[in-house]
Amino acid sequence: MRRLRICLFVLGSFLGPVLGAAGPMAQPARADLLDELSDTLPGFWENRTQWEDAGRPGATDQTRHVLMNADIAPAAVPGLGDAVFYLQQIQDDFAPHVYRQGLLVLTSEPGGAVRMSIRAFADENLWLDAHLDPARLSTLREADLLPADPGCDLFWRRAEAGLVAETAPDACRIDSARLGTTLRRMERWTLDGNRLTQYDRVERPDGTVVHESPAGRPFVLDRWPGLPSGGVPR
Repeated sequence: MRRLRICLFVLGSFLGPVLGAAGPMAQPARADLLDELSDTLPGFWENRTQWEDAGRPGATDQTRHVLMNADIAPAAVPGLGDAVFYLQQIQDDFAPHVYRQGLLVLTSEPGGAVRMSIRAFADENLWLDAHLDPARLSTLREADLLPADPGCDLFWRRAEAGLVAETAPDACRIDSARLGTTLRRMERWTLDGNRLTQYDRVERPDGTVVHESPAGRPFVLDRWPGLPSGGVPR
């Protein structure tokens, strides 16, 4: 019996590391999704390649796109968590204007998804180009923000296409005083390395489209490596 115990001990000592190496503990740890987004989202993004391709001979309404950029910079706002980012997007369709401006507030959800709320500013002009002055961002407070539109948060998850964020189906509804009706909105972002895509669509209850990304195709924004947030590519 003693000889059997010794043999089993020796066998276990030999097989233990082998089996352990093949088990789950030996697999490389996958980065936390919130941490990955916090590391990857900040920077200067622009669809210059998409815009230039749309201007080449042979371009049609189905391929034409306006110029769009996105500045995303970390912002420390008390009470909003550790993953908060300033967002400013400029759209240039012969008259450059602010397409969107606000804060991206990211929080982990049960099951591994990450919720992204987009909070607009109560006074947009006050925070124009705030990403160029980190000291200004440090003065942001909850009172400077409007509430997030109910049901319009995006949820990030991992997919074959990289990281994907979408609004929940048929959840984002916005009351339009101008149109006198409640509009449905859907939005989708994808993030794959140095490429960020954005698509959004707003429609009436009967399905009539009120607003949509040009030609029904997403903006395809590339990261400009080494370019500080707020820079302009040449």
